[in-house]
Formats: sequence, structure tokens, C-alpha cells
Amino acid sequence: STDDVAQAGALNLWTSQGMEVLKLETVIDTQFIPWLEQRHEDLTFQRVDAELDDSLKDTDAEITDQDGTTESDRLRDLIKAALANDKVTVQVQALKAEGAPPAMILLPEQMRRLNDMGALMEQRLPGLPDHHVLLVNKRHPLVEGMLKLKAGSVLVGDAQSSPTEALAQDIARHVYDMARLGVGGLEPNELSGFQTRSAELMGTLMQRGM
Repeated sequence: STDDVAQAGALNLWTSQGMEVLKLETVIDTQFIPWLEQRHEDLTFQRVDAELDDSLKDTDAEITDQDGTTESDRLRDLIKAALANDKVTVQVQALKAEGAPPAMILLPEQMRRLNDMGALMEQRLPGLPDHHVLLVNKRHPLVEGMLKLKAGSVLVGDAQSSPTEALAQDIARHVYDMARLGVGGLEPNELSGFQTRSAELMGTLMQRGM
């Protein structure tokens, strides 16, 4: 772990399963870890949010419907359509930990190291690379609700649009923004828009519940 705040979601996943996590929070660690890996070829270090071990996931087989698709397939298709960003790889998993977030950003370790090195050379803070993984936790109630909205969508009007599917896509985009916010991936000029969308989305959900 290099940042207890930005990596809080991933850190909780590991520690909740009894895993021991090393904290490497100083600048010298970025030089020490590669040196240590070179001297000991059997050692490999990666950040808690680089990728998740199978022990953190529920790998039970999924039910396939008549079309040959699973719940994970439908979620992935919904989120990819909502984001419309080929640079974001969407993964869907059922996470074991209680209180696991609806989604989180994963960055492969080597990509992260290159990004950190570039930031150090340019004397800037490392940002979120364009290419990254969005891991969606299908066990989270928000994600389950999003899929139910999609499943219950009905086309209306001349444009044959679906209000419930549009709401499901709005939630999908918001889940992605929350994951980006957790790792400092939202630019300052995006924060005000995020706050506005949060209020609008909560208002819409309140109206549906009344």
C-alpha cells in the first residue's frame, strides 16, 4: 500500500481476508522495491489496487440464460455502453468482503510504475492513466439495482427510449466517477459537475421511491 486514503477500498479487501499488507509510502521505496526484486527473482511486489487475487472473489459458476449470457455479461455491456470509452476495461466480479465498494479502479503494477516515473521526471503528481481497469462489484446493492433497472426497461415514445435504462446508465457513469474520485482521477474542473450530477441523481431516485 502506498496511500491509505486512495487505496482504502482495495486495502479493506485484502485485510478483511486476513492478508498482510506492506506499507511503502516514501519516495525511496519506489527505488528500493525494483532493486529488491532484481536481487531476489522469487520476489514480486504489487500494489493492493494493481489486481485482485482469486481469494478475494467469489468464483462460483454463474447461471447462463437462453441467449447464452450471464449476469456479468449484461452488467459489462451496460457499463461499457454508458461509458463509451474503449480505453477503460470493464471487469465484473463478486467480491467477498463486507462493505466492498460498488466499483474500483485497478492499474497494472508495471503501468503504475511507468506512470510514477514519468510524474517524477516531470515533477508533477501522478494522475490516472487513460488506459485502466474498472472493476465492478456485482454483489453491491447499487450495482444489483442498476441491473434491475436495465432488465425492467420499457421503450416509450417515438424515439423508443427507455427512462429506466437511461437511469441505469446514469448510475453506471456515477459509479465510475466515484471510483475515479477514490484514486484522485477526477480533474478539478470535473468535481463541480460530479457534485451537480450527484444531486440530480439522488433527486431522481427519491422521486421514484415516493
